[in-house]
Amino acid sequence: MKHLISLLAFCLLIGCDGEKSNLAPSKDSPEETASEAPSKNSLGEQQKVTEEAKNTSLPPIPNPMDAEAIMKLWSMEHDPTGFIEEMKLPGRPGTWDGVASSGPVRNDWVQSEKFSVDEKWVGRRFTVAKYSHESNENHYSVFTYLPDEDSFIMWNMYNNGITQSKGERLEEGGIRWRSTILPKSDESFFTSINAKVTFANDGFEANESVKLLNEEKVVWFTDVKYHWTGFPGMKPLGKKEILELAKLPHNPDLKDPEMKWWLSKSGIWEFEDTIGERNSEQEREFRFERVTKRVDESHTVFINIRNKEILNIGVLVANPDAKTKEILRVRFDPRSNRLLPSIEFLDELTGTATFQSLGQRGVENRITYKGKGSVLQGGDSSSFAKSFSGSLKTRDGGKLIQIVKFKGEWVKELPAEGEELSQEWLEKKLAEIDSLEEAE
Repeated sequence: MKHLISLLAFCLLIGCDGEKSNLAPSKDSPEETASEAPSKNSLGEQQKVTEEAKNTSLPPIPNPMDAEAIMKLWSMEHDPTGFIEEMKLPGRPGTWDGVASSGPVRNDWVQSEKFSVDEKWVGRRFTVAKYSHESNENHYSVFTYLPDEDSFIMWNMYNNGITQSKGERLEEGGIRWRSTILPKSDESFFTSINAKVTFANDGFEANESVKLLNEEKVVWFTDVKYHWTGFPGMKPLGKKEILELAKLPHNPDLKDPEMKWWLSKSGIWEFEDTIGERNSEQEREFRFERVTKRVDESHTVFINIRNKEILNIGVLVANPDAKTKEILRVRFDPRSNRLLPSIEFLDELTGTATFQSLGQRGVENRITYKGKGSVLQGGDSSSFAKSFSGSLKTRDGGKLIQIVKFKGEWVKELPAEGEELSQEWLEKKLAEIDSLEEAE
C-alpha cells in the first residue's frame, strides 16, 4: 500500500489540520480501477473538471490528467508568482522527511517506512509532489482547486496507474475527500481514510494520525512524523552531502547570491560565545575559529575549529525564491553524530535575522533554540558581512537551559596551501571524520 503515502502526505501539504478526511467512493463514483490506466469514467470526470475551469482566468487542467500530463507538471520549476489564495493552505512547499509506522493495533506497529515528499507550486494553481521511498520507488501527485465548485481535486500516479480524489472544505477547516478511485488490491481492504494532522515548531514539523476503515470498522492504523528539510527542488543535506560539500575548495568566481549582505565573507573568522547556564550563576567564554567558503552558487560552507580540531561543519542554503528572505542552515556535529538544521528569516531593511532550530531527528528529549542576529559591518546588499552579533536561547523539552551571546569578526583571507587551516589541512581533517562515518 505504498501509494497510500501520497494520500496521507497530501493531507499534510494541503493542511487537513485537526480534521478527519474521508476518502470513500461516492455512490456515483466509477467502480473501475486505475491499476494500468485511468478508467473511462475517470477520464470523463477529468473532462468535466476541465470544462469547469475554462471560464476562469486560471490555466486549464490537462485533459486527460494522465502520466504524461503529471510528469510535465512535475518538470516545471517551483514558482509562487500569482499562486491562487485557495491553494495557499497550511503546509509548506519544499522537502519533508516522513516516517510512517503502521499496524492493525495503534502503537503496536508491525511495519515502519521512511520516505520523503518534495512539493512545489506551478502554473499558478497546481501543487505537485514527488514521493521517494527507501525502496527507491517514486510516485507523483497533482492537486488543484476548482473555482466553480469551491472544491479540490487530486490525482496520484504510481506504476503508471492513476487514482483520483475530490474534496470539499470543512467549515471548521481542513478538507474532506468524498470520492476516490482505488486499485483493486486495496478495494477489499479499506473503503475510507480518516486523518488528523497537527503542526509544531511554527509549521516545520507535523504529526499525522490515520485510520483506515472498511465499512466503518477500523482495520489499520498509521502514525506519520514529518520534518521539513529544505526548499523546493533542493538536494537533501545529510551527513554525507555535508562532508562532500565541505571538501570542495572556495570558488571566488561564483556569481554573487541575492542575499549577499547576510552571508559571511569568505576567509577566517574569530568567534566568541558568552554562555550562561541555567544551573550556574557564572558565565563562561568559548572561543573558536571559523573557515567560511562558497563552494557553488547554492551552498556556503562554514567549519568551526578549536585547538586544531573540527567542532562542527555547516552548510548555508538561500531560498531560491528571492521574495522570501530565508536561509536554511544545516550543521553536522561529528562528536554527537547528529544533524542540527535551522532556518533564518532575514530582514534586509534592518540587517537582522531571527532564527530557530528545526529539531533533532530521532531525539526524544529534543534540544531547540531560537534567537536573533545582526550584521554589524558590510550589511548592505552590495557586500558580504564581515561582522555578526546576536543571542540564542536554548531549551530542553521547553525548559530554558542556556543563553548564548555570540559575536564574530572576519580576520583574514583563506590561508594558502600548506598553512594552518588551509584547504589542504581541512581535507585531511575531513577525511578523518569521513573514515569514522564509514566505519559505523
